[in-house]
Order: sequence, then structure tokens, then C-alpha cells
Amino acid sequence: MTSELSDLTESKAIEKVYIAVSTWMKNAGALAPRQRLEYGRTFAGDPPGGYKMKNLKYLKMCDDLEVSISASTRRKLTLSKKWRNDHSGDAVGFFVAAIVDLLMVAEETKDSVAARERTFESANALKASLDNA
Repeated sequence: MTSELSDLTESKAIEKVYIAVSTWMKNAGALAPRQRLEYGRTFAGDPPGGYKMKNLKYLKMCDDLEVSISASTRRKLTLSKKWRNDHSGDAVGFFVAAIVDLLMVAEETKDSVAARERTFESANALKASLDNA
């Protein structure tokens, strides 16, 4: 990966992933509107240590997180079947950290690359027009 991807810091990635997971859990009814997602709880376990999420709901969450996190970070997040199986029993904090690990090495999405190139071209055009003024 190149240094152009360094705009996503690890702390920004943690925040974005936490918000995405928390939002998904609230929308799915697993969290009350003002309830905070707890890093020590698991998705599958029974309360109070878990959120009692069934496997199909966990898989749906992973599908939705791939899309929402890819969009918010402009990186191509892929949660493979093996990754999903390996992390299905994780505590929320470990799950978030595992996604962040993937994000930090993920490639930019095509839209992100195109946007960065357009910005670079616009900046060069502006600089050229100022130099000629």
C-alpha cells in the first residue's frame, strides 16, 4: 500500500467501525437507542455477557458492514467466510479491532482513487492558472 492511503488513521478507523457496528445493532433492535455498544460483550452469547445474536443475523451484519464501512472509509473491506467464522465468537472489541486490521491494509475503492485523481488534477489546473496570471 502507498502512503496516499494514510489519511485513514487507526484511531479514525476504530471510530468508524465502532459507529458502523453500533448503528447496525441499533437498527437491528439489538441495542436500545441510547444504549452503548459494549466492547466486552459477544454477539452470540446470552445476556448479560452477549447480545444473543443468531448466526444468520451475524452474517447479515457482516454483509451490511462490508458495504457501510467500505463507503465511509473509501477502502474495499472484504469479510471472507473464513474471517466471519474465525470472529463469530469474538467480543465486540476484538471484532472491531479485527476489522480495523483489515482496513489498514485494504486498497482504496475505485471511486476513492478517481476522486483523489480529480482533486489532484484540479489542484494542478488551479496552480497553472495562478502561475499564468
